[in-house]
Amino acid sequence: MNYRFVRLTNYYPQVIDWFYKTNPAAASASYNRQYQNISANVLDQVSAYIHELNNFGYEATEIISNAKDLQLAWLIENRFTPTLPVNETVLNQLKKLKPDILWIDDLSLAEPYFISAIRSSIPELKLLITHLCAPYNKSIETKLKFFDLVITCTPAFANELKSLGLNSTLIYHGFDSRILDFLKPVPAQQHAIVFSGSLYTGSAYHQGRIRFLEKMINAGLDLEIFANTESRLKFTARKIYELLKHDFGRSLNTKYYSRNLKQKIKAPVFGKEMYTLLGNSKICFNMHGEVAGNSAGNIRLFEATGMGTCLVTDYKDNIHELFEPEKEIVTYRSAEECIDKIKWLLNHPDDMEKIAKAGQQRTLRDHTIAKRAAQLNEIISRHLK
Repeated sequence: MNYRFVRLTNYYPQVIDWFYKTNPAAASASYNRQYQNISANVLDQVSAYIHELNNFGYEATEIISNAKDLQLAWLIENRFTPTLPVNETVLNQLKKLKPDILWIDDLSLAEPYFISAIRSSIPELKLLITHLCAPYNKSIETKLKFFDLVITCTPAFANELKSLGLNSTLIYHGFDSRILDFLKPVPAQQHAIVFSGSLYTGSAYHQGRIRFLEKMINAGLDLEIFANTESRLKFTARKIYELLKHDFGRSLNTKYYSRNLKQKIKAPVFGKEMYTLLGNSKICFNMHGEVAGNSAGNIRLFEATGMGTCLVTDYKDNIHELFEPEKEIVTYRSAEECIDKIKWLLNHPDDMEKIAKAGQQRTLRDHTIAKRAAQLNEIISRHLK
């Protein structure tokens, strides 16, 4: 069965800011030219899904709700007032596109009136999907009930959502293999150990990751950190909020970055810069956020291995389903084991390279976005029968 697919998404604000700062002329371009430019530079997985679904013969489109200059171009080209609010802009885009399948990542828009307006004004709509793979609160839990299907990225998360009475299914993150062509030639590996990601201090986020990185620094490893971080003001405000709620345990266990760690942190990298960094590194350190529980599945597993970097990641119950530990990736269960294995890898470069190549081959065989898009298509097709 043929269908029209739209994914309503929102990129990290830092990614949007990075794109327009590095491409200042983009803001004055047409809507289509801006979107193509964003896709080519950000290399986001959403755009990769759209590409693959179009390859399958479906009509797939992406709306980036928080790309203000992009959305402004659409409003002007379609003769709407430029000051139209985000939700009204998106609703008008959806009315024009008339999707059979709508996937909403931007849950900030998923208020009852907005979902009701979508369902009433788009009679073609047959399936409403969302995606969740991050900490959530009661407000988000309520919003999830508006959807026909909730996709998530780990088995533990899928089971948790099912226990809430939600129709949930698992689709792991993946790697867009086209990136290897976009970035040819991949540069020689100049970085010893890198971490690229987020270091948020809130509960269920990255406290364990922060502690591990501090131990790695104290062990003298040649570690480079490119990270999203929180301001001291935001950290202090949350601590006060937790104390006012009498959540003393959470408040006491949440600590800000040490001086040693702060000195090591560089500005985060995105898109082409991030993939180039991974491809230019011998080892990528990875650790799941607390919300992952005992399940592996974060996006860095596939980005690092896809770029041919030796991945060192935390052991999880399902890791064997994704990679063969110690042959395709390297796993650890403690900071001490992590440090010892990284030192061993650096002292045995041939073995490190062998593991990195095996990990890349596994990802290119089993964990591409093309594979994930095929899985998504099967799920959609079942729902449309």
